[in-house]
Amino acid sequence: MQNPKWFSWADYAFEAICYKHLREIKYTKKPFSIDQRYALTLENKLKVFKQQTRTKKQLFMAMISANGIVQNQYARTFGLRVVTLEDFFCKAC
Repeated sequence: MQNPKWFSWADYAFEAICYKHLREIKYTKKPFSIDQRYALTLENKLKVFKQQTRTKKQLFMAMISANGIVQNQYARTFGLRVVTLEDFFCKAC
């Protein structure tokens, strides 16, 4: 993974994902809080994805959030993996 070819691929893959979901991306100064309404939206997205792809595989949800998420009952329900700005720009990594 620590070679230029991999970094180039990762860069293009990340950009492609962001561009495909551009209308859903919003910046918040505080950690993002998933409320009941948004939790229902996420559940619906999972349901539609499973129906459309007919996958039998386990799905893992990830969220890009500049400042993380609030670990409330709704966030814990999904077992979200969260990527933050610090993850992208970590100088110690």
